[in-house]
Amino acid sequence: MTRRVLLATYVLLLLLSGRARAEEGTPQAPARPDVVATLRTIVGHLNALEARARPGAYPPGAGRELQGDVDALTTMINAAPFPSQARSVAQYTRARARNLQTAVLEADGASPDPALALGAVADLDAVIAAGIDLPSWGATVANAQYMAGIVAENRLHDESVAFAYWDLCAQRGHAGCLNIMAVARLTGIGGQKVDIKAALDLHAKVVDTGTNYACAGAYSALDIAVIGYFTGVHLADDGEKKWIDKANGLLDELAVAQGDRDLCNRAQFELLEFLLSLAIGTRDEDTLRHAVTRAEEPATKAAALYLSELSDADRFDAAMDGVVSPYDKCEARFDVLWYAQLTGHADIAKAQDDALKKIGFTYCNEQLVFARKFGFRDDGPQ
Repeated sequence: MTRRVLLATYVLLLLLSGRARAEEGTPQAPARPDVVATLRTIVGHLNALEARARPGAYPPGAGRELQGDVDALTTMINAAPFPSQARSVAQYTRARARNLQTAVLEADGASPDPALALGAVADLDAVIAAGIDLPSWGATVANAQYMAGIVAENRLHDESVAFAYWDLCAQRGHAGCLNIMAVARLTGIGGQKVDIKAALDLHAKVVDTGTNYACAGAYSALDIAVIGYFTGVHLADDGEKKWIDKANGLLDELAVAQGDRDLCNRAQFELLEFLLSLAIGTRDEDTLRHAVTRAEEPATKAAALYLSELSDADRFDAAMDGVVSPYDKCEARFDVLWYAQLTGHADIAKAQDDALKKIGFTYCNEQLVFARKFGFRDDGPQ
């Protein structure tokens, strides 16, 4: 739920790209062996830093090392003709490095440099214009469009430009972009027309990609279940359980491949699975216990403790004060709102709805749309 997919799927897509299989007919390694070796070293470095993105802890000197990567990539780009395989991979990789430079600055409490974001978008536009797809390097037109949308949204704060990119890569079948456009069809963000059936159809296309795009397929399977419950609109006669089971199956596949017990913030999936069961009268303590022990994200942990009745509203609110990501706050607060509504604590549900509105529709769009089922109202598109 929400555009947490912007981060989770993006990070995992990059980590998984190293084991991606080259499609039949895909051009192989770009340029000379020494260039390829340097590119592989830089990509490995970026992957290692991306793996640190979730806890938000970058090693000392990360900014200096990234500048070295950018300088080396710039030398490659200047020496390569346009269009060419070497140039496309180098520009895609430089865009990643520049985006990471901004992330490191933010993690250190420094003001981000807009020139880094503008440079990343310029590199990605060049990859798009070249039209060369190299899946084994992650450097494809659709991935470049997806990443350009992320930079436009998160770094340049230009929603209209971001959705223009995402609409284009959704047309190419990119799961992350399809997922984002599905959220837009549900909530009306990005100036999109609300069409719940269209949102479900887009999510179904993402589910069909399985684990090819990391977390995206599982996120969409979960969203289909939750949308069905809150809106009453379903795909054919499929119930919520089918889609929860599908999400769990995809998460199991990814967990085996990556060896991460909380991959894709699985604890949040389990909280929603618990809430869907509770909504039909079954309190699934096993699923809730798994969420409590698995949760690594602070916001998810706080929600899991509250739903387990191991915490109270005051301690939950105190935990939220320490959460940086507004998307994480939206999810956790909605978990508590839903639980409070189901257990007859109207005052706590209202307090959480007020908190969601304070964070704003930009971040909490799905949660505020779903809260309408309980009689709450918001200023988002209707």
